[in-house]
Amino acid sequence: MIACGDWVLIQTEQTSSYGIISKSDNKGVCVSASEEHSYLIDAIVYFDNTGTQYQKVGDLTVVPFARVYCFEVVE
Repeated sequence: MIACGDWVLIQTEQTSSYGIISKSDNKGVCVSASEEHSYLIDAIVYFDNTGTQYQKVGDLTVVPFARVYCFEVVE
C-alpha cells in the first residue's frame, strides 16, 4: 500500500526482539508517504492525536501530513 497526497501511513504497533507487542497512540514508524514527504519513510514519527480518531487500514494508521509534528533522526 502506498500513501498519496498529504497522507502518511504509520505502523503504530511495534514488536520487540523478545516478541512483545507495544502500541502507541501518537508514535509509530512511517511505512509510506508521498514522494514529497518520502524522507519520513522508515522514520519514527510523532503525530497529534488530540481529540482525533484516525482511519485504520489493517494495522496501519492513516494520518494527514499536517498532523505529524516531528520525526526521529538516526545518525
